[in-house]
Amino acid sequence: QEEQVQRYRDGFGTVLVTNLTKWILLTPDIGNTKKDFKKARQCTPLSSLEDDIDAEEAKELVKLLEDFLQSSPQAESRPKPLAQKLARRAQILHQEVLSQIKIESQQREGEMLTMLRNASAALRSDFAFEGDVPPEEVMQAFADTVAQAVTYGLFYSRLEDPDAEDFTLGEALARFPQSVPVLYELITLATKPAYRTSSFADAVRSIVSLLALCNPKKVQDHLAKENKKDAVVYLYEDFLHAYNPKVQDVRGVYYTPKVVVQFMVKIVGNILQKHFDISTLSDDRVAVLDPAAGTGTFLLEFLSTALGDIQKTRRKAWVQKAVGGGSDGKGRRMYGFELLPAPYVILHQRINQLLKNLGAPLESNERAGVYLTNTLENPEWEILNKKQRLNELANNVTPTPADQEKWLYEKFRDALPSFRKEMEEATSVKQWSPVLVVIGNPPYQGHSKNTGPFAEWLVKPYTYNEGDASKGKLNGIKLNKWTKNDYVKFLRFAQWKIDEAPDPLKHGIVALITDHSWLRSRVFSGMRPHLLRHFSHAYVVDLHGNSRQREFPPDGKANEP
Repeated sequence: QEEQVQRYRDGFGTVLVTNLTKWILLTPDIGNTKKDFKKARQCTPLSSLEDDIDAEEAKELVKLLEDFLQSSPQAESRPKPLAQKLARRAQILHQEVLSQIKIESQQREGEMLTMLRNASAALRSDFAFEGDVPPEEVMQAFADTVAQAVTYGLFYSRLEDPDAEDFTLGEALARFPQSVPVLYELITLATKPAYRTSSFADAVRSIVSLLALCNPKKVQDHLAKENKKDAVVYLYEDFLHAYNPKVQDVRGVYYTPKVVVQFMVKIVGNILQKHFDISTLSDDRVAVLDPAAGTGTFLLEFLSTALGDIQKTRRKAWVQKAVGGGSDGKGRRMYGFELLPAPYVILHQRINQLLKNLGAPLESNERAGVYLTNTLENPEWEILNKKQRLNELANNVTPTPADQEKWLYEKFRDALPSFRKEMEEATSVKQWSPVLVVIGNPPYQGHSKNTGPFAEWLVKPYTYNEGDASKGKLNGIKLNKWTKNDYVKFLRFAQWKIDEAPDPLKHGIVALITDHSWLRSRVFSGMRPHLLRHFSHAYVVDLHGNSRQREFPPDGKANEP
């Protein structure tokens, strides 16, 4: 099929196409239509599988195979074509991971299956399943995650060593940053005896070979001509569109314009001055969290602004404590949560690069407080909530912190070491680390996949009259899917984190971009009073982006959706 052949050619350049009787060698100079294929070198040693082999055609087949095997992959340093080629190889990797996870599911064992179980326990969402064998849609979601994570993880490693002439899988792993151990463990699978000769490992090495031929400096130069400085971010948009554009809609993977981010960070700074008597973002009292960090636009702006207020000689010390956590890990004041592995990798790379540029890089044993996690899943809360209810029913005894730590260990004990550490640290931040500012642009998704106990419990107050459980459920209003939209859950999480979580500050700022339907719709008549009751001030910038309201700009121009 032309479309299928096109996908392989976009990823590999030279492709050998066959139905086992006819063989066609498609080189980069050949077009993609059936008419073009007729011009390509080809041979037919068999008319059918039952016929005798034509000796002359067989010789041509040998030459064809020799030329194919000796052909060199095309070097590609143009940003968009490189992103597309990476995407095609990632699609093949997706299929190989899917095949491997199906085999391990049938056998009930294997490291990939263990990783999937880890993801089910910690991230839920698309990975949630019960029993020994994950359903098809869960395996598909996991394969998609691994393909994106490995591809972008290797690209990250290539950027970390742009001068390497011999970029191999071993070299990639040697250069891979310790700040993303989960991804390191995932890529390392391709080197382990159980997978080393597998099609999965071949697909990984295929991505490495493409990146080996790529010149990162030329990629950056091409982007600079288009006034785009950040390779990993701009390539990700093209990569995702070529790999699977539906992911953008399902997960809300869209970029927030920098001017909007700068405005929001500036406004937060003004409010800190006005209401909290805090004059700078570098103040020790300011702890910030982006619950849907994506590729890190908000956190990077926060970091740039904070470091801009600090003398260069003091930046290193501030970064080691506020970003790296300090010697005891308790000084950290910048956090981010991200569910998708590719943006998670990009975010770590961007933070590391920004800190290097500002003369305050993290040490090799330090990492930023950015975690691969689902903000709307909180295993520690679930365990504590369940056990506390059981204990209170039995003898009105509240579990001790030691009890809670034991229950959490039991939940994560089967996880791979790096995954367990990531889960435990992310859960600890959600439950116990006080924050003063929650800022970001969470996803909008009416058909939310975040339906776990914590997520559902979060939005429950919004279903009551005036947001007050004592006044009963909202009457005469059909509480449809929009009350459980992801952005509503993220807004409620931000409120809970500042005001209700264990050991909260009981004061703070929530600065989120949201759909504006909650401002007027009767469906949200419980949400509005609940927010007003918990916050002393509300500043709303309504950009009137809903075309259904039939509003018109003051100058009379058309209202563009």
